[in-house]
Amino acid sequence: MEGIVNIYRKNTTNTGDKFSTPTKYVDFLKDVKTLDFTELSQDELHSELENKIVIFGGGGFIEQEYFEDYMKVLIGSKTKLLIGWGVGHNIHGFSDVLYKSYDYNNSFDLLGVRDSVPGLNWVPCSSCLHPIFDSEHQVKKEIVIYEHKNFPLRGVDLNVPKMKNSDSFEEIIKFLGSSELVITNSYHGAYWATLLGRRVIVMQPFSSKFFSFKHPLVVANKFDVKDIKNVPMYPDALKECREANFVFSRKVEMLIKDNSK
Repeated sequence: MEGIVNIYRKNTTNTGDKFSTPTKYVDFLKDVKTLDFTELSQDELHSELENKIVIFGGGGFIEQEYFEDYMKVLIGSKTKLLIGWGVGHNIHGFSDVLYKSYDYNNSFDLLGVRDSVPGLNWVPCSSCLHPIFDSEHQVKKEIVIYEHKNFPLRGVDLNVPKMKNSDSFEEIIKFLGSSELVITNSYHGAYWATLLGRRVIVMQPFSSKFFSFKHPLVVANKFDVKDIKNVPMYPDALKECREANFVFSRKVEMLIKDNSK
């Protein structure tokens, strides 16, 4: 669809970022132009956004110092429409999830954030729409560890299978689905394991993004394997996340049609 641009982390080794764009799952967005936020200069970004319908997200861009200058360009550009889809808070070293840099609801024509916070519309990462989550995944292990490639877990002395968030999406989902409990410090590792109906412990959380899940997770620096059965599961998480995306998708489609006449 001409005149629409999707901004996200397109070219990265972080599998979660690569699969967070709704253009992979939503039919009316399948042919739109996609750009990586960080591969453009600020002037180039401004030029790409001018008078365009912009779909921003998903990914942890909000309040992140690394993306601050890009956010200023994004919000300050004269876009035809600015839509945030599944974007989230991400300050390293913090646990408070405060949307304070902008009046976000009024800075976007339509905004859905992956964080469950008062005053903002909850729209989780659109990767929940991937059909792989409809497949059956047999539990074969008690515990697996899924690490962020840049933040290896320290002092977790468990002789269990491990994987990093730079592996292929299909292998990651198969891996997460194979275990009763997933120990992780990856946002999407925690999210996808929850969608798969698995127990999740976020170990050694390094960012605010781990503290605002709609389906609250156990967050810890230490873990006793005897506590596995006390870790919650959310059997309705996949249905709820998909429904939020379906509702938001209909709003986006109507808004685009109204502004394309």
